[in-house]
Amino acid sequence: MNPTILGLSCLHGQIKAVVIQDGSEPRSWSRAGVVDDFIDFAAVVREAAEKTGYTGEEVALVLTHPRLNNHIVEVPPAIKGRALHHFLERRVALLKTFEEEAVWSQQPALATKDADAVLVHLFPKVLLDQLTQGCQTAGLRLVRALPAAMVLGGQLPGLPLAKEDLGLLAAQTAGVTTVIIGRQDGRICLGRVLNESWDDEVNRVAMDLTRTIGFAEQHTGTPVKGVWLFGPVVPDHLTEMQRLLKLPVALSPIEFTDYYWAEQAARPSVQGDGDLVSPVVREAPRRGRLLWVTGAGLLVLLLAALWSAGYFEWRRRDVLKTIVRLEAEAVRSRQIRTDWQQRRADLEKKADLVRIVLDEEPMPLAGWFLGYLSNVGPEALRLTALLMAPTNGLWSVRIAGGNQPTTSGSAMEFREAFNELTNSLASGPFRMTLTLATLDEGEEATPNPPLEEEEPPMAPANGQKPRPKGFVIEGIIR
Repeated sequence: MNPTILGLSCLHGQIKAVVIQDGSEPRSWSRAGVVDDFIDFAAVVREAAEKTGYTGEEVALVLTHPRLNNHIVEVPPAIKGRALHHFLERRVALLKTFEEEAVWSQQPALATKDADAVLVHLFPKVLLDQLTQGCQTAGLRLVRALPAAMVLGGQLPGLPLAKEDLGLLAAQTAGVTTVIIGRQDGRICLGRVLNESWDDEVNRVAMDLTRTIGFAEQHTGTPVKGVWLFGPVVPDHLTEMQRLLKLPVALSPIEFTDYYWAEQAARPSVQGDGDLVSPVVREAPRRGRLLWVTGAGLLVLLLAALWSAGYFEWRRRDVLKTIVRLEAEAVRSRQIRTDWQQRRADLEKKADLVRIVLDEEPMPLAGWFLGYLSNVGPEALRLTALLMAPTNGLWSVRIAGGNQPTTSGSAMEFREAFNELTNSLASGPFRMTLTLATLDEGEEATPNPPLEEEEPPMAPANGQKPRPKGFVIEGIIR
């Protein structure tokens, strides 16, 4: 028995409850009177929990009800899974004897002579919803609703039957008789509820059992070898039932107690036990816990992802700042390198000059002076002679030259160029003292003809060639 569940039996309105908690003695309760409907089932459940001292939250129920039907349904061979479920849905719509939507459950059944078979239990959905809602109103949860025929079928493995033999189990269930025919391996070939009770209708019960046995033998082709009775008044009718059925009749090997059915409701569920509560409802708490755990896990992952995204974004920005700083330092380093290279080049030039001064013979003054003339000499003039001679620690210089042939040859241009040269010699780095500066302007030359003229320039009127211009400069460099 499950110690965390409240077991209830509702056999044609008679309510009994049993619970075992914390290893203590079973606590049971039986409600006086009969429950005609399930509209106020919450009060019944609340009273059962209070009388038994139940502190859990799950309720299991064994049920017999005038509108709870059992049917053997033949199914095509090799049909399983979802296809079998759809097939049974269509069959249930045809088999139900009430207008409301039906809830149904199934369990494997013994094959008939023509096809495989399953035992189907049908119950109005509105009534099951009332049971479920009543438990919820009482602060509990209905997790299992078992037809009494399914519970009775659990006694088949305890019957002294051969492997292929059929046996009949008949149980008194509060004013009606629940019947199961099946094999010792637990497979059922027929299940039904007879509206007669053994208390005052033994003959009618025996007659219906005989018809039931004949129906089962006709569909299975296997005879029923014995009958086993279960209930509170069975010993009083055992002999008479054996006489009426003309078959071996015995007591069920399972001992009957007043709270047997409630105790069976509290037992752990097994696959194929005919539970009318859908797996979706049964698994709702587990799915809720799983959903909560999954949600918590996803929340943790989300927070971790947000933290990771924030951390890596901070790291990215920090790296970008570092890159900008390093790039600025690289630019500054390149600029410093360029400056140092320039300073090094200047230093090398100065070092070369020092080396030349210290280690090599200085360049003669004539070469320096000639270099100076090449830089300061006007383009309109050309040098034809340079004479330098040392005299008593001084240098005497004589420079001769004339005008450039490529110039216009005007006297004014020649004079300006001559004056520029003498000024450069007198005021330059050599500070030459001029002792003689003569200018021979000669005669005006004929200007150069335009480029488009093909005839040669005309000679002077007197028939003589123009004399070129010239100059002579003499001085001393100290």
